[in-house]
Formats: sequence, structure tokens, C-alpha cells
Amino acid sequence: LKEIRENGQLEEFVKTSLDQLPSTHLANGEDVKENEHLREEFLSDFIESSRNSTENLLLLIAAITVETIRK
Repeated sequence: LKEIRENGQLEEFVKTSLDQLPSTHLANGEDVKENEHLREEFLSDFIESSRNSTENLLLLIAAITVETIRK
């Protein structure tokens, strides 16, 4: 992860993450009343937080990996 952050790949990864998760919903307590607009907003917030959170970045990598396998 350190290498990804240092060589600038993190920015590109974060920019393309939302497109790679077309059906992912983020369970954040608000997801019960979630609609498509909120789904993208909540997911975007989580993706942005992954820039500074190693735990969130690892979860994001795992989610994209699972989505890729499902395709």
C-alpha cells in the first residue's frame, strides 16, 4: 500500500473505483432508505476516505476484487 500511495497509483485507483462497483451498497445505517442517488453518494464518500485510511483502502481493494470475479 505504501508503494501505491508513493507512486501516484492511489489517485487513479480511487478515481476509477466507483465505476468498478456498479451494484455495491455500503451498509452505513442509512442504507435502509437508500436509493440509487444515495448509494453513489455514500460509496463515493467511502472511496474518498480510503485515501487516508488503510483499513478502508483494503476493503475497497477487496470489494473491487470480488466484483471483478463476479463479472
